[in-house]
Amino acid sequence: MNTFTLHSVEASEEASATLLQNVIEQVGFLPNVFAVSAGAPPALAAFMALNEQFALTSFTDLEREIIHTATSVENAAPYCVAGHTAFADMLSLDQNTIQAVRGADQVDDQKLEALRTFTRQVVDQRGQLSDSELASFLAAGYSQDQVIEVILGITVKIFTNFTSKITGIPLDDAFSPYVWSPRSDKRDAA
Repeated sequence: MNTFTLHSVEASEEASATLLQNVIEQVGFLPNVFAVSAGAPPALAAFMALNEQFALTSFTDLEREIIHTATSVENAAPYCVAGHTAFADMLSLDQNTIQAVRGADQVDDQKLEALRTFTRQVVDQRGQLSDSELASFLAAGYSQDQVIEVILGITVKIFTNFTSKITGIPLDDAFSPYVWSPRSDKRDAA
């Protein structure tokens, strides 16, 4: 396992320290994925800017968490699945839906299931979707603009999925009740 530095506000360059302090003020603590990214201030700033822009999309809080969690499940990223389950719980979002997404299971709500499926397809197929896959997403009530917004959400998550896996960052205490591991049948199919 790699050992990467988890930077604190106090031990970071000024550019990163300000960003890390903003995270603490918003979330209430400093998640390790931000702390490890602080050693590369441009990467931390870009990640935070993308995340802020994704929060401004037309998706609801629940839909954004579906996109983040489905991407993390598809990328087999335990840190991010646990983190987004914790965030969904903090926001009092529908835990049945989040649990279905965590399990790569069908969501009861048809529109939300279309979002989960579309996100999974975009990640799994690296954007090479068939006309019918795109049409299914649009037929569920989503717009062409939301296709681009899903891609933005996936982009944000790929940054943290890859960062958490490559750096081997430990799970934050706040995320530990939501620990997750990829299903063995998913790994076998990969």
